[in-house]
Amino acid sequence: MFATVAVPFDALQPLPPLEFKVMTALLRYVDRQGRCWPALRQLAVDVGKSEATVCRAMKRLDARGVFDERTRAGNGRYRYRIAERFLPRWPDKRQLGSGHSGVQDRLAEGVRQEALPRKQVEGWRFARVGKVEADLPAPVDWGPRLRSYRKSGFWLTGQWGPRPGEPGCWAPLAG
Repeated sequence: MFATVAVPFDALQPLPPLEFKVMTALLRYVDRQGRCWPALRQLAVDVGKSEATVCRAMKRLDARGVFDERTRAGNGRYRYRIAERFLPRWPDKRQLGSGHSGVQDRLAEGVRQEALPRKQVEGWRFARVGKVEADLPAPVDWGPRLRSYRKSGFWLTGQWGPRPGEPGCWAPLAG
């Protein structure tokens, strides 16, 4: 499950392209205190580069002051604490349900606040705040269902919706 957070683009913009990409991948694993410890192998997969390339990029990020702390644990994995100016800005949970006027009041008072996307402020969300993910439908891999239907003609109309070719079919056209 991914969350949408505001990345501090102004702090990341001066970074060279590879370091920008590595830092963005690293921010996927950071907690609100700025701590993270992803495996170098995972970061390499995330950015599509070798572990050695990502390791060199991490050293360059450390030299630029991105990390307040970078230590190597006994198991060989690094532990990082990212400097505050590079941390994502998570929306304040109290503001999500408060509506547009509360945010405007805080802005008018000149209080520093974390980034809050417009759709969250104005209530333009796919799901309500606090909705349990178990209530949302799971993503469907239609390929095997469609291949089986073409081969055998079997289709679970109650669970998969109308058959392919029928009005209101849920399956994608190319599948």
